[in-house]
Amino acid sequence: MPAVKVQNSGKQKFPMLRAILGWPVLGILIGLLIGSGFAVLSMAPPRLRIAQTCYSIAALIFWAKFAYWAVTSDVGFRERIFVSLGVFGMSGALLIWGLCWVQDMVPTPVSANPPAARPEPLKPEPLKPEPPPPPLIRQGAFSTLIPFVVEDDEAEIPYDSNTSDPLLLTYTQLAGIARVRLGPQINPTTRQV
Repeated sequence: MPAVKVQNSGKQKFPMLRAILGWPVLGILIGLLIGSGFAVLSMAPPRLRIAQTCYSIAALIFWAKFAYWAVTSDVGFRERIFVSLGVFGMSGALLIWGLCWVQDMVPTPVSANPPAARPEPLKPEPLKPEPPPPPLIRQGAFSTLIPFVVEDDEAEIPYDSNTSDPLLLTYTQLAGIARVRLGPQINPTTRQV
């Protein structure tokens, strides 16, 4: 029997596997793993081990896919080496930073530090007495400027309704005087009293 040559019909072997292991699917999976890592940190209490596991699995999947690209790519050898060093270096540093960040969230018990390693507590300085304030000097009289309402669009004398204010009666009386409109009369043309 003559040897029969089978021609490749252009179909790839395992097309579904190639689609599943492609960057779009693995990129979504890596994003979901990193997002899940952040999500479990917001639980009460935070699940730190699950977060570290999610970050580590995401990094391993990324490294495996990138290593597969670096081996099978038809890009020049030098370019693959430089790109691989940069990607593996940055993603490795990012993974270590993320794992240490999660590890820093672990509360340390107070008794974990030996007594000899604890710093000496600071002793507060004794308070120095403040000098007494100068004595109040009573004066027999004082003067002030009291604004009277001289025009219709002006505001009246302000006063408050604080019942503990010692000048409440004075403010009330001045406000009443201002409403009577018996204040000084000003000539509108010369602006004199």
